[in-house]
Amino acid sequence: MLSSAALAQAPKGTSNPTGSRLIVMAGGGIREENVRSVVSLSGVREVHVRLTRLAHGGEVPTRRALHIRKSLPEDEATWEETDEQRVSAICRETQRVGR
Repeated sequence: MLSSAALAQAPKGTSNPTGSRLIVMAGGGIREENVRSVVSLSGVREVHVRLTRLAHGGEVPTRRALHIRKSLPEDEATWEETDEQRVSAICRETQRVGR
């Protein structure tokens, strides 16, 4: 996205794909328990959430020095995956805003 000043100095043919619309999105710490109040009090229409759970796999890799993901529990066979129940819960809560 380009500011109006940057767009004025941009090469001919450059456009601002968002036009004059700017969307503010709430994020950071948004959970099922607080999303309704965040949306109600702030007036935002969009939120960014990370609704995951830890999943545990089978064998732990033998090469302990090789990490294939960010730091989580010591168990290298653990990863984060989307939690469908949490996604459903946050959707329900956001649909209740304004009722």
